[in-house]
Amino acid sequence: MEKLGNGSKESDRLMEFNQVTDSPRVRIGVLQHEDEMTFRATGGFVGFDLNGKKVFEGKKEYAYKITHDTSDAGEIRYAVRMHIRGSEREANERIGEWKSSGVETTKLQVGQKIPLVGGKVYDNREFWILSGTFFSEDEAEVHRRSLPDFGGMKVVPVITRPARGDLHLEGLVVKGGIRLVPANKSGRFILDNIRVGIGFHWDHRESQEY
Repeated sequence: MEKLGNGSKESDRLMEFNQVTDSPRVRIGVLQHEDEMTFRATGGFVGFDLNGKKVFEGKKEYAYKITHDTSDAGEIRYAVRMHIRGSEREANERIGEWKSSGVETTKLQVGQKIPLVGGKVYDNREFWILSGTFFSEDEAEVHRRSLPDFGGMKVVPVITRPARGDLHLEGLVVKGGIRLVPANKSGRFILDNIRVGIGFHWDHRESQEY
């Protein structure tokens, strides 16, 4: 779980990460095809938008409901990933090398720089060198086979238009998503009526605690 800072002005604005390793905590996808979610917390917590801005304070054992109204599905295409590089400079060099060979490529940044409390920055970026944009995996695979392969090339999905939507929580409207962070490291969240085993014979609903 993520935990909050010490109440300083900076910790009110930024989501805090593991204070030992300065690494973000694990995020697990739980819900699929649900229009609403009800949850409770075992202690106080704070909600942040996806930019790390504090937008909500929650209380212990109160049943909160999150719903959405407007939403727009994202758009996915397929490309051939030629290389992965750890810096933008290396990626640009590779793009230049392919261009000199007559192959047009583009650069995609995966990950981001995340500001941490205390002025530190966690940088988990990597840069993908891509060739082509196709509507189907099969089309992209045909393109991959036409390229000189030095090993490691593969067809990958690429989000060309991100999904968009608004979440509603206790009268608050948050665009894109909300991060819920317990006020102390022992804090837990209880999600009610969660569907598990989707598509299997043991498909059912239950409460789950994280």
